[in-house]
Amino acid sequence: MQKTGVCALFGTLILFGTVGAQEHNGVTLIEPSLIADTETLVPGRAVTVALRLDIAEGWHTYWENPGDSGIPATVDWDVPEGVRVGPIQWPVPKKVEEPGNLKVYAFKDEVVLLARVFTPADLELDEVTIRATADWLVCRESCIPGDAELELTLPVGTETSPVNRELFAEFRDRLPRRFALDDHGMRTAWKRDGNTLHLLLGNVPAGASVDFFPLPGAGVLTGHASEADSWTGDTDFSPDRVLAIPLEAGPSDLEKLAGVLILQEDGNDKKAWLF
Repeated sequence: MQKTGVCALFGTLILFGTVGAQEHNGVTLIEPSLIADTETLVPGRAVTVALRLDIAEGWHTYWENPGDSGIPATVDWDVPEGVRVGPIQWPVPKKVEEPGNLKVYAFKDEVVLLARVFTPADLELDEVTIRATADWLVCRESCIPGDAELELTLPVGTETSPVNRELFAEFRDRLPRRFALDDHGMRTAWKRDGNTLHLLLGNVPAGASVDFFPLPGAGVLTGHASEADSWTGDTDFSPDRVLAIPLEAGPSDLEKLAGVLILQEDGNDKKAWLF
């Protein structure tokens, strides 16, 4: 996606950093918190922590690939020696149109960014304090960066005590799954034609809508996926849907993209697979 400077897009960029809630003109834009799925940490067992952002109505934050504009949230962790925090697990975003006909991948209302915490079996601490420095950009007509210093202390014990079950279950369910051939019997293949990558899809359920949210990686810039009329090149199967993704920058030998495939059937929940 062609990135557009946030200042140029939305006018004045308002510099704003807080400890705790992010407020502007008397309105709380972001209420951040650091939460866990357990009240007790057991040495040698992984737990999940999360940065939770409650987002004001009409505003949005961004996915790990923000799209045509925006900046994703980041979290810097500070944990005791021997404790390790894994990468953020990003739920599937929505495609949102911003002024200027820009398309972004965004979260509205609330987002919970999960991360696994790993502790050694020989941990000798009585409690573990997890500190997080979180940064984000929240946008509507204007964009306002925010930040918070958050911490969470978990006592060390011999048994876990689950908490926040519904919230963690909801956002775990929003994570894309690894694609498998038995998912709907669908088949996939990548084909490149000049500066366009085509994702060929076979056995797509009748009437379903499909989309692809790219995760292009360093040095690669893409446009947004759109449905192509057909594919006439060589394939191992006859595709019934073709998604075309323009390549705006990247190596000449790039043959496929990482990303998330979205499938929406009428009356059914949206499904998403991670490529």
